[in-house]
Amino acid sequence: MSSSNSCPMKRVLNISKSDAIGRRFTNFDLASKFASHGWQSSSCAWNSAISHDLSLSQKSSRLQLATNRFSGEVARSLGNINGYFRNAENIMKLPDYRAADLLHFHIVHDKWLSLRDWKKLAHNKPVVWTWHDPYLMTGHCIYPMECNKYKTGCFTCPTISEHFAINRDRSRKNLQEKIAAITSIDPLVIVASNWMREMVDCSLYKDKLRIKTIPFGIAFPTAPTFEQARERLGIPLNHLVCGFRAIHSHFKGTKLILQALENIARNYPSLPLTIIAFQERGICKAFDKTIRVIETGWVEDDEIQLYYSAMDFFLMPSKAEAFGMMAIEAMAAGARPIVAYGTALPELVYAPVQGISIDYNVDALQNAILSGYLHLDRYRASRASCIEFANEFYNVDTFCTELAKTYDEEIQYCAGI
Repeated sequence: MSSSNSCPMKRVLNISKSDAIGRRFTNFDLASKFASHGWQSSSCAWNSAISHDLSLSQKSSRLQLATNRFSGEVARSLGNINGYFRNAENIMKLPDYRAADLLHFHIVHDKWLSLRDWKKLAHNKPVVWTWHDPYLMTGHCIYPMECNKYKTGCFTCPTISEHFAINRDRSRKNLQEKIAAITSIDPLVIVASNWMREMVDCSLYKDKLRIKTIPFGIAFPTAPTFEQARERLGIPLNHLVCGFRAIHSHFKGTKLILQALENIARNYPSLPLTIIAFQERGICKAFDKTIRVIETGWVEDDEIQLYYSAMDFFLMPSKAEAFGMMAIEAMAAGARPIVAYGTALPELVYAPVQGISIDYNVDALQNAILSGYLHLDRYRASRASCIEFANEFYNVDTFCTELAKTYDEEIQYCAGI
């Protein structure tokens, strides 16, 4: 739909915990792209690190911050992760909330909004809700991992000390309350992968939700060529280059990556190997004397393409992943992702045609890296195919077109058309 005098611009307000963290997922970076489809897109966040007029900042009111922190502490002590927060009224005072024809929920939990707030915000407003992870399907955890209790009601949660840590196991009741609140809102739920959709179908939400699969779109900047990137970073062309996100995380497979690289450094000391590690520095200490390591620290937005372009493989053997933006970004620069079974990633990187899928263990990752070196000429010759796939399947304009169409359809659904 195009905007015109006869079809006035409709307004969508995106609501999420933060505007800076996850901004590529929450439509913050894509706001301008919806205007050609008849939608004015704006954002509201509790933690605001970016200067714009639609933020509720914890810094704006000491009383608000103290009240929110106290509510969170009480909720966790009682095991009620759905919370006692009362922040909906603050959002409802915003002009963009009052003017919104539709709300798009993103991360609306995590010590900010309660179930009461969700329902209050959604009263008389159509809601599209992107489920960025399985949290809303469980009574406690973000990712259930090997646990299948979310399928039957989350009785006796085995991980109450993990994120989000609670003092009392109230998981069963939490999940019951989530389901009741969400089904009463009747949102159109969007997931970014069939893996997530299958999780919903296995959960207690089965046949209770309207759901749609829309993979995220990515705005791919013009990336340097493989040769240009190697020259700018001073990496010899004969080097096998592997990159990964260096972060201490139980979910992201960092321990697995470090062990595999340490084994390769010890057993194959003559292998010409360079490692590019994003985000945290010092994680590669165990082998930085035997393998060439480039630690980038935090890399801003488009600058990361230089490093992706220099890679042969991007290591992302996560134990939990509902989409995997970095794997797709790496593919758009020609690097092959190596991912683990059991997450959304094998589907999203189109393994084994484009990406590479392995079992989640050190030997499998080590063997995939060594096999990649043995077949390096073949992988490099097909970099263009990898780039073409990412740009075709995760095109940002296609995503915005589909999402705007979904907004229009939800408006019609709620109007009974």
